[in-house]
Amino acid sequence: RVLLTLGVRLQNVKQMNGYDESRLSPSAGLVVKPWGQNTSLFANYMEGLSPGQVVPFNSGYTNEGQSFAPYRTKQLELGVKHRQGELTHTVSLFQIDRPTLIAAADGKSMFEGGKQRLRGVEWMAFGQFTRTLGLLGGVSWQQSEQRDTGKDSWGTPDWTANLGLDWATPVDGLSVGGRVVYTGRQWVNSANTLRLPSSHRFDLNAKYRTRLGQTPVTLNGYVENLTDRAYW
Repeated sequence: RVLLTLGVRLQNVKQMNGYDESRLSPSAGLVVKPWGQNTSLFANYMEGLSPGQVVPFNSGYTNEGQSFAPYRTKQLELGVKHRQGELTHTVSLFQIDRPTLIAAADGKSMFEGGKQRLRGVEWMAFGQFTRTLGLLGGVSWQQSEQRDTGKDSWGTPDWTANLGLDWATPVDGLSVGGRVVYTGRQWVNSANTLRLPSSHRFDLNAKYRTRLGQTPVTLNGYVENLTDRAYW
């Protein structure tokens, strides 16, 4: 009924610009099942070391392409997971803290000195919707704030969603499916003066299981962005 996981990772990040840093990153996870095996309450905390951020190319900043030192992230998540028949639902709240790049006062360059906090909620569902129809999808809302300025962080969409369906056809071994991916609006700069619109795309996939002699073989085919839609 109670599962506890504790861990620590030794991480090293070496970048081409000369940065070489190591640190011990702790993690902890707790799962509680108070009402049987179908419902789990969970919480986890994790730290990490990531490669330094890079000033985007073609951004107009005088130091575009500059890479900064590795940085530490802290992540906290709380949620519930519930299995109902052949479908499993997960709802979670999460928070991520990390350093971020911000624009200089004159707007000509970017430097490291800001703090970013990302908070959000996510719902996911997966499993068999019917005997021949599988489902995988979810929706998340997130708010990313620059703690030192109070403005929204750039490059973080407010809403994201995806829905994928997989159909086991009457043809033995053949299944086909599709997916729609939605990405909400997001700021392009830390001053919050330029914003990208939302976008979506459609994907298709097919899978065929067969045998070549005594060897089982699976053939997969994918088409991403079926409508050739421009998106960020």
